[in-house]
Amino acid sequence: KFKLKDNSAINSMKLFIDDKEVSLNHTLGKNDASYNQPGLLDGKHTARIEIVDAANNTSDKKWAFNVDTTRLVLRQSQFTLYVYKAGKVIKSVRVAVGQPEWPTPMGTWKVVGKDEMPWWHNPHKSWSASMPESIPPGVSNPLGLRAMYLSAEAVAIHGTSNYGSIGTAASHGCIRVANSDVVGLYPFVPVGAPVEIVP
Repeated sequence: KFKLKDNSAINSMKLFIDDKEVSLNHTLGKNDASYNQPGLLDGKHTARIEIVDAANNTSDKKWAFNVDTTRLVLRQSQFTLYVYKAGKVIKSVRVAVGQPEWPTPMGTWKVVGKDEMPWWHNPHKSWSASMPESIPPGVSNPLGLRAMYLSAEAVAIHGTSNYGSIGTAASHGCIRVANSDVVGLYPFVPVGAPVEIVP
């Protein structure tokens, strides 16, 4: 969607994606226009908008943007996290999900941050009362070897050395992935990727 300061004297407007003209939704007298065309491939693209005013003067603006169709779906009943790209599953891993008293939250969230070799800091919940204030990076760290933080409060997709918990409801709301799998998963998950958590 494009916002224009003033288009009262605009005669025409054209939008080019990767140097090809595309359909642009624009009504004269309105100060915005929109473009909605699925099917752009993942990767870098360019856009250019060309505006012709009532005096036949032309102005344009060009910018670059990136398309990333990566999305994650956690199917809790299957204890499986799927990574999709361009609508196809490109990777899946078995996981542990939240215990009944500490459920993994349903809904659509997004990845807001990532850490290689994360520190664990005590969240000061009832389950962590006897744990230290922090634990340095390493195999025995509760976050494992990689962590991907979600927009859901205090929830992450993270590694674990407790391989026996995989395939069960064992966490405190987080999505646990075996350390042997989380290292391979990590590069496939960009910051900003949507994460859908379903039953």
